[in-house]
Amino acid sequence: MIRLLAAFFILAMLVPVDAFATSHVQHGTQENSPGKSSDQSTSDSMTNVGTMYIVGDVTSNGVRGMAHLKDVREIMAKMNLDATHHFMIAFVDEKTGKQIESGKVALKIKSPDGNISSPVELIGMQGHFGADIVLGKHGEYEFIVGSELPDGLKRNFNFHYAMQ
Repeated sequence: MIRLLAAFFILAMLVPVDAFATSHVQHGTQENSPGKSSDQSTSDSMTNVGTMYIVGDVTSNGVRGMAHLKDVREIMAKMNLDATHHFMIAFVDEKTGKQIESGKVALKIKSPDGNISSPVELIGMQGHFGADIVLGKHGEYEFIVGSELPDGLKRNFNFHYAMQ
């Protein structure tokens, strides 16, 4: 458990918020359909961990949720951990344009075979919420993000990603 937490925080430091936000602004979901690689020129630190994928961009009750996946198989294997990807989501208040960095956020994953995982708590880190996850099968995944942000409203954000 301690090694898993250590790996999680190492990844948080390697994926800076400005790179996360820049990749989404420069390569919005209009240009990159879910499951396609974003341009890695936005940050050298991103490329040394693995490829980042834009998963999607969804708005719910005035909050925009922007989700990404980071391929972390290589770095996790070096630490003898099973995680294959780091799922991350950033929230922005559409009225103010300010990033929302606190609240409770959890993720359920619907795998290609239709099974839905137990909720995984997403931890707030450097402007986004994230967790290391295992995507072990090829096919279509659904990411179901539930949140309760500081305004007290519960919101859901659903994303799809094709694992090839």
